[in-house]
Amino acid sequence: MASGFSGPDVAAAARDRAWSGRVEPEAYEGFSHRGAFPLIPPLLAASGVGRGATPYLIVFASRPRSAMSASSCCSSCRPSSIGKKVVMALTGLVLAGFVLGHMTGNLLMFKGPEAINAYAAWLHANKGLLWGARAVLIISVFAHIWVGIQLALENRASRDGGPAADATRRATIASRTMPYSGVVILGFVVFHLLHYTFRTVALGGVTFGDDVYKMLIAGFSNKLVSYFYIVSMLLLCLHLSHGVSSVFQTLGLRNERWRARLDGLALAYAWIIALGFISIPLAVLTGCLK
Repeated sequence: MASGFSGPDVAAAARDRAWSGRVEPEAYEGFSHRGAFPLIPPLLAASGVGRGATPYLIVFASRPRSAMSASSCCSSCRPSSIGKKVVMALTGLVLAGFVLGHMTGNLLMFKGPEAINAYAAWLHANKGLLWGARAVLIISVFAHIWVGIQLALENRASRDGGPAADATRRATIASRTMPYSGVVILGFVVFHLLHYTFRTVALGGVTFGDDVYKMLIAGFSNKLVSYFYIVSMLLLCLHLSHGVSSVFQTLGLRNERWRARLDGLALAYAWIIALGFISIPLAVLTGCLK
């Protein structure tokens, strides 16, 4: 440790200040709140815990010689922030699971008109399942967006130098662009709904009825539409690669041992989703689907 105090010396000094009701952060110069955790056993032993003494909690400030309050020391781990990250993780899991199911259904295009049209008919025949899934999706999307905006604003406010600024500089492109890729993906979702769900744009006013196969072929025959889909799916890949990795982090699974493996799994999942979706407009543009 940077300080010249030993564990018992620090405990004795802290106990004296605790009994006197005074807090002197200057006494702990050189300590960080993370570096203090290895000292917890000797601190408790020196303080008399276990021998009838009243236990107390010592918090070392991460900035030496600064009279920070406990709330400011732990502002990055407030329950509200932790709760928001959990909401982001859970809603992200719902959305990541949905895109996998949606992609799997769309890939039936390669089996021909009968397969994709039968799948669409089955979905519409099970309205309870369909609208139940839509309700969960709508709630998840709005919660994900709302909490994501709040976390983005909090992160921006915290970037005033020091560790937060250093962490930002070390961040990956995917993590730094999460808010921006999210905005583009939201715009894509709106267009996608207008395009293939409500069928009000980019279909030339043609009514396809229950023939989903012909509708998809007609929609992706427009090069601009196909290019927009492809670019949007590449951004989705970027978004998912960091998002899925962050889910593991929030749930406490992304430790030093598993970090590289889970990051690789997240990246592989993101590419599978992106390439699966991209394959359909690409197949239409190249004439493989017609």
